[in-house]
Amino acid sequence: MDQTVNRTANEVEPPITLSIITIVRNDLPGLTTSCYSLGPILASDIEHIVVDGSTDSDVRNFLSLRRTGRLKWISGPDDGIYDAMNKGLALASGSYVLFLNAGDRFQSPFPMAGLRTLISRSQAEEIPPLILGYSAEVYGKRKYLRPGLGRETDVFMAPSHQATFYPRHFIDTNRFRCDMPVGGDGEFTARGIYYCGAVFFPAVICEFLLGGVSTSYSRVNVVLRRLKETTSPVQQLKLLTKLVLWRVLPRKLFYDLMASYKYTRFTDAAALPLPAGELHIPRYADAIGSNWKFEPMGVFPPGAAKYSHVPTDQRN
Repeated sequence: MDQTVNRTANEVEPPITLSIITIVRNDLPGLTTSCYSLGPILASDIEHIVVDGSTDSDVRNFLSLRRTGRLKWISGPDDGIYDAMNKGLALASGSYVLFLNAGDRFQSPFPMAGLRTLISRSQAEEIPPLILGYSAEVYGKRKYLRPGLGRETDVFMAPSHQATFYPRHFIDTNRFRCDMPVGGDGEFTARGIYYCGAVFFPAVICEFLLGGVSTSYSRVNVVLRRLKETTSPVQQLKLLTKLVLWRVLPRKLFYDLMASYKYTRFTDAAALPLPAGELHIPRYADAIGSNWKFEPMGVFPPGAAKYSHVPTDQRN
């Protein structure tokens, strides 16, 4: 069953401002890391949704005992991470949604006051935009700010989903492409920016570890899949170059090199000289649309699980 915060009979739960969705599979330590980072920002208008695809009971046991905040969770098999993320979207009721998957964690302190102000202002627009922030990519003791200082406009072309807030207007009629098992998050976010526009919020939102599917080149079959999903010859050449460098360079040097021309290496986020102003990109920007072929707004893309609800036998 869904787990929610206890309230008196006369107390009405407020509408959800933000839904935070966490995908986990056999990674209880990663889930606890993410949940711990959520603690300082949990409030009555923030819900946490966990989609568990684990083959053991560790995560289910942990969630069944958790009583912090407005928590929903489901457990059962899925057809890959984007299928699981689509399940999470079907459960979300917030005005905005963010994915913080197992092992990812929010920046501390989290810029909640500024985010609330921006969400409130964005909701007043006819088409609320996506909200994008900085993320910190971590390898060992190295941290890289994405996008790098002075390269903030790059965020509209390559945002990280861990620092992307998707508006209700978009997620009501859109899902991740399950036929793009590697680059589905990039396509989904680009589709949102194209149809809704986006605003860059100059604050560090989260940290996540490098070495995942999109930041590792160890598995040749995954790289080949990324090449297939990428239609740009320039991007395909970049992927092949990264594959060669991955095989000849030590990991630290590889990530330093990848970050050197587009990210900023740092040690303390609080000491970063972040810009004060927001940046905006309008709907239907050619820079976004020219790189992708999107389905019409409101039409589920090929391979997307069309969840309007989650089957009752998967809810816990």
